[in-house]
Amino acid sequence: MHLDVLTLIVAGSFVALISAVVLTGAWFTMRRATALKWWAGAMYAFGAGVGCIAFGVATQQPLAIICGSFVTSASNALMWGGARAFHGHRTRILPLALALLTWLIAVVLLVVTNNPKLATLVDFAVSVALLLATQFELWRGRREGLTASWGLIGILAVHTVILASGCYDSLYRVIPLDAGPQLNSFFGLVNFEGLIFSIGAPILIITMCRERMTLDYARASRIDPLTGIANRRALFAAADRLVHRCQTAGSPLSVIAFDLDRFKAINDTHGHSVGDMVLLAFVAAARSVLRPNDFFGRHGGEEFAVVLPGTTGHAAYAVAERARHAFAESGANVAGREVYATVSAGIAEMKTGQDFAGVLDAADRALYRAKTRGRNRVERAEDRSDGDDTIVRIA
Repeated sequence: MHLDVLTLIVAGSFVALISAVVLTGAWFTMRRATALKWWAGAMYAFGAGVGCIAFGVATQQPLAIICGSFVTSASNALMWGGARAFHGHRTRILPLALALLTWLIAVVLLVVTNNPKLATLVDFAVSVALLLATQFELWRGRREGLTASWGLIGILAVHTVILASGCYDSLYRVIPLDAGPQLNSFFGLVNFEGLIFSIGAPILIITMCRERMTLDYARASRIDPLTGIANRRALFAAADRLVHRCQTAGSPLSVIAFDLDRFKAINDTHGHSVGDMVLLAFVAAARSVLRPNDFFGRHGGEEFAVVLPGTTGHAAYAVAERARHAFAESGANVAGREVYATVSAGIAEMKTGQDFAGVLDAADRALYRAKTRGRNRVERAEDRSDGDDTIVRIA
């Protein structure tokens, strides 16, 4: 079977347009993934540009090939915008459109002034720069841990190398304006690579969006929707790991159990919206005194717990006192209302062989001892007196 340049170009246009349709359909199922709109636009532009090149090759119309090359190259700008949109960075459409128009005018003027080689070089150089910028946008979002992003960076890197070979050919070889890239040239590989790119890149960007959606669902299942900290499930899972790590390393670990004082009365008096703001004020106050490696979670309702690895009960007491004072200050006036919200806390240090449930239970007992002794105070489990070990739940 003989493959000529025109057949490959037509096939490339068809595949790109089909991929654009697939990306559009994917966007309709994932409307929040705005990157899919940008990449769909890029594939429409890529397919239309390649189709225009095919028309120019078939009719030997240099102008059609020039226009098609520009539209194809402009698709790289849309891919760059898509990469930025994927990571939440805004791309202004009007400045981008003006930049593309300036680019087109420069290329046309170079052709008109009988500098086709320089026009081709500028076209390829700008495309390479946009592709490198796209890869950079994807690379700097690597901490998100999306496996498909590395595949997309790889396929973009190959596409960049192919276009860079066009720069070489434009300098050292003659690229005719009335014919497509010849198969025996470096840039001629784009006839084959373009087909792979038109299939692979859309699949990978769709996979990235689905990966993120899966991660978002998993993250949402571990996060308390109101406060943004770990929920009970995530708290226990992380705490068990930290307890095991500290037991193995022989390092101390302490747990602080917090409970907001008279929270039901706050809700009944000021309403649940103010109650929610009180919870948020406490979370902010507690976070202000915690270290990055301390694990903070909502145990349930107005109850919270903090796991402090590498921390003795004495040091944890100081942390709890700072949190209590910070909240007493911020909770005095919430949403313009005098609430005077306070918090009580109980401290327990992990004992040898003890699991998280055991440490939390000891902290919980100390917490409710603080409640019975007047609230707005911190108690330590090791300070318990005999016979003073019964939990009496007081708001």
